[in-house]
Amino acid sequence: MVFSDWLNYFQNKFEIKNVELAHFSGLHPSTISRYRRGVKSPLTDRNHLNRIVAGIIQVATENNKLSDLRNFVNDQLKVKLVTSSSGSACCDQLSELYLLPGDYSILHHDLLRLAQLSLGEDPDLMHDYLPDFDQKIDCFMQLFSVSNARLANILNLDHSLISRWRSGIRTLKKDNPTLETLVAYIADTLTKAQKTDLPNAQQHFIQCIISDASLTVEQNILNWLQSSQQDFQIVRKNVENILEMINAWPGNKPQAVQLDHGYLQLLSDKKKQENYRGIKGLREAVIRFFTDIILSEEKRTLQLFSNQEMQWMAEDQRFLQTWQICMQTIINQGHQIEIIHNLGRSLEELTLGIEKWLPLHMNKNVTAYTCDRINLSEKNQNPLVKTLFIDVGNASINAEMVKGTEDQSDYHYYTSSNRLKELSEQFEQLKQMSEPIMVFYPENTVFSTEILKESQIINQDQEENALTNELILLFPALPLCFFPQDIVKEILAATGLSSSTIKKIIEENKKLVRMLEDYIETGKTTVIGPFTDQLKTNPVVLLPDTNDTLEVELSEEQYRAGMESLYSYQENYPNFQIRPLVKVPFNNLHIISLNHKTIFLLKTKTPHLLIKFQHEISVICFNRYLESFI
Repeated sequence: MVFSDWLNYFQNKFEIKNVELAHFSGLHPSTISRYRRGVKSPLTDRNHLNRIVAGIIQVATENNKLSDLRNFVNDQLKVKLVTSSSGSACCDQLSELYLLPGDYSILHHDLLRLAQLSLGEDPDLMHDYLPDFDQKIDCFMQLFSVSNARLANILNLDHSLISRWRSGIRTLKKDNPTLETLVAYIADTLTKAQKTDLPNAQQHFIQCIISDASLTVEQNILNWLQSSQQDFQIVRKNVENILEMINAWPGNKPQAVQLDHGYLQLLSDKKKQENYRGIKGLREAVIRFFTDIILSEEKRTLQLFSNQEMQWMAEDQRFLQTWQICMQTIINQGHQIEIIHNLGRSLEELTLGIEKWLPLHMNKNVTAYTCDRINLSEKNQNPLVKTLFIDVGNASINAEMVKGTEDQSDYHYYTSSNRLKELSEQFEQLKQMSEPIMVFYPENTVFSTEILKESQIINQDQEENALTNELILLFPALPLCFFPQDIVKEILAATGLSSSTIKKIIEENKKLVRMLEDYIETGKTTVIGPFTDQLKTNPVVLLPDTNDTLEVELSEEQYRAGMESLYSYQENYPNFQIRPLVKVPFNNLHIISLNHKTIFLLKTKTPHLLIKFQHEISVICFNRYLESFI
């Protein structure tokens, strides 16, 4: 059975029309028709294959035939005896790219296996192609500002093929002669770039690709293109965990902590000295440092930095627990903390670091940074490490040493004002080299105003550099800005809000509509969410002059009008696309990506939050997560 027969069989059995499958898969009806006629095959179109499978599931859900589909797929799998581990692994890799939430993911996986078998007798056909090629080529081209036309000219190809590569519609075979030319061009680009003062994101990219010094640049690049990038899935999961933690955040509430007074007393009774020897001495110095702050009646400011390996903390579980309790006590007491993290160099390490430290970062008394210059020097095996803990104006722990000699080094405890001033200046220099990991807006900030302001700044920068605007939205409900203005007025009139409040909401909504239409008309816009007829969601209104929200109840007619308005954008603008989900991933979180430069996370339920990510590597991670739905 070829793919066209398979698709016709499923559409006929479950009475799925081309227009229905096109609507739920995000493909054009003519594309579905070409697949059914056998004119086109998704053998190399991994993105399309996933969308078709997801579309079949969503149509079956809409028509109340999901149970029938599930039973039929299970029966087909038994008949086909799809038991080869290689076929399953290949399918796992594909299904990760368009993973449906909840129970649907298992059905999506199984149906995808059947679809893959229809592409040929060998389920490993996809292994002839470069894995994750769309993500790799798109990442390279974005970071080094390579246009479709430029790469097409280098490779002597049509620029539309480059566009299809980047979108995942087409991919490249491992034995394609074009691969050699592509590798040579990427190698030349990276080699030339290394001779200039590169932004951090480009440095990270180069160091991740050219990772084996024993190989040539070309061999490193070829290995990268031919390898399966499992870190993409790991990064996606890390980002998902971060978003879920923010989505469920209950607010900053003082936590009850129980200090191990015996252990504290044991260490604090040690003779106070100017130098502490080795790891054991460092632990004694830290307990003294924390104890003085906890016992202080005045509010202190802490400045913390260390790129020392964390074994000194983690190997002694009793000390690690004491460290955590002391930090929580200091936060509860209202002391200010500035911390510069060494979060690692790869996307995986960075997202894991953010996830690990997020509970600390989300406290309003904590400002967290990461220093990419130090992260990058670690990649180059910088032999020097430094630990610098400062209680501003009161005390400091400082040590500089060669890596590997931490347990033979002295950790100096300073209290003299002159030395403390010098060390604080060192920390400020480190801070100037660092970037905030994330920015938490104060509670009295008008969130909608900040988002609009940031959008204007970024768009102006895009125009000056002749770059295309791109907006990605992931919302848990259909936003009010997609509803016709007369319906917006009708919805708000039923809320019981005052006329002056309704007027302000309408004015703010018009500003958001203008921002949205600027992106739609001048660039590319993607909207992700539960935008299907079978899953009615109520929009959340951001009330003016506050960050309070109001969920408004819609009638069936109002919801239908909003859906028609939303899909009219897709019909009228080729660069506007909708990616409907069958389940909301985060019910309290609006995620906004502006031109691959800024990520806004807006938590709509109390306690409200607006968080901005602009650190280059973290923005790449969040965008990869969003693009996994596209």
